Amino acid sequence: MTGLVRLLLFLCFASICKNAWCDYGHRRDEIIANEKHMAVGGKVKLTKEESIVNDQLLNMKQSEFQHFEVPVTFPQLKWKLEDSKVLHFIKDLPKGASLHNHMLAATSLDYLIQNITYRDNLYACENFNENKFKLKFFQVPNSDCNWKSVAELRRTNKNYDAYLVEKLSIDSPKSSREAAQKLSTYFTAVFDMLTYRQVFEEYFYQAMMELYEDKVIYAEFRGVFMELYELNGTVWDPMTSLRIMQNTVQKFVTDSNGKFLGAKYIFAVYRKISRDKLLEYKMQLNEAVMRYPNFIAGFDLIGYEDAGWPLKNFTRELKNPSVPYYFHAGETNWYGNEADNNILDAILLGAKRLGHAFSLAKHPRLMQMVKQEHIGLEISPISNQMLGFISDFRNHPGAVYIANGLPVIICNDDPTLWKTKSLLYDWYIVFMAMTNKDAGMETLKEFALNSLYHSSLKGSEKTRALKIFDDQWQQFVQQWLRMFSAILWMFKM
Repeated sequence: MTGLVRLLLFLCFASICKNAWCDYGHRRDEIIANEKHMAVGGKVKLTKEESIVNDQLLNMKQSEFQHFEVPVTFPQLKWKLEDSKVLHFIKDLPKGASLHNHMLAATSLDYLIQNITYRDNLYACENFNENKFKLKFFQVPNSDCNWKSVAELRRTNKNYDAYLVEKLSIDSPKSSREAAQKLSTYFTAVFDMLTYRQVFEEYFYQAMMELYEDKVIYAEFRGVFMELYELNGTVWDPMTSLRIMQNTVQKFVTDSNGKFLGAKYIFAVYRKISRDKLLEYKMQLNEAVMRYPNFIAGFDLIGYEDAGWPLKNFTRELKNPSVPYYFHAGETNWYGNEADNNILDAILLGAKRLGHAFSLAKHPRLMQMVKQEHIGLEISPISNQMLGFISDFRNHPGAVYIANGLPVIICNDDPTLWKTKSLLYDWYIVFMAMTNKDAGMETLKEFALNSLYHSSLKGSEKTRALKIFDDQWQQFVQQWLRMFSAILWMFKM
């Protein structure tokens, strides 16, 4: 073939390529790149060292995708992950803040059973007619129930711990209505046990410890203002109990040498209440803010949304807030019902974050508002599956939020009930099942930064948190660089 013929063929092919196939390929690559840029992490630029770690992370990610080849429940998945390299990687990853922790389900179930239920003076009462089970500490049990010593129950029943596990956890996904009943049963069972002052302080300390061990530097817990009690009958009013909680946080911060920044509290009350009761709670909240302005973070209405009163019922009472709102909203599978519309009302009421926001994906205008107004989305995939809102993690609406670059924050909701600990497994599931297969370090980094940006930390607090996180992140990158270098060196031997 002469040079002239080769030139003519090249020019012919180039002309065809420009006008047809090559244009198609170029447009295709451009769209993929644009979508990646839009997603969470798409605007994060990795350093050379971060890119080296990222290459290894993506290799591990690709090799573990088989775990999600078929719909899998969290209990089925958990046992498969003992040797997961990605899980080990995420365990070491700095995660920023934990922003959606229900106070009385915030530790591992193992701690609850192996530590708290083995203490002296604990009694159990079960009323089969009312389907209620309760645990409480006494010097001498009162007569309002047929209380039995837990120590004695263990002596007569070798399987009593397994019985407690069944009572205090959800072992497989339920329908949302069944799950709501199970949640109610759990909180009824543990409330009196955990509000014994000595136990509560140690329990709260443990909740922060488990997060700290999972590379979390700040937390926000939510729940009612509790009355703590002593065995001698002394009862501490809610304001005193808040002081006890704040002191426990300060003790943990001191014990961590300042590596854990602290914790704050979101006052969260049951949503099926009267307007008058809500006004009473607002007065209580205002008093708490006056006494503990650096500890009270915000306000929330909680409980099964499909059965509770919608936010629109309380728009008058919720105007002019004294603290930010962090509402549970849209934790429902229905489209257009009151629970679904809670998202709209939460946004209009000025919520800074939305808890779950499961149904937000059905509302393109609201998604735009969330992005424009920088409203954080607290997603908890394990909770959503175990409570019956989704069967396949890959179809979680959080994947839509991540793809659209919404400010997603990974949360754990009620780890006690799922037999988990801290944030680890929720982070793993989001990363493996809900992000692009090519999403890596840049996405994980933005998840962590989102948790700090959308926390209730302000001013110098937030600046310090971001500095601590950046230091942790750099140390993490160096640690994994050394590890990967050692592995490569071994293979070369």
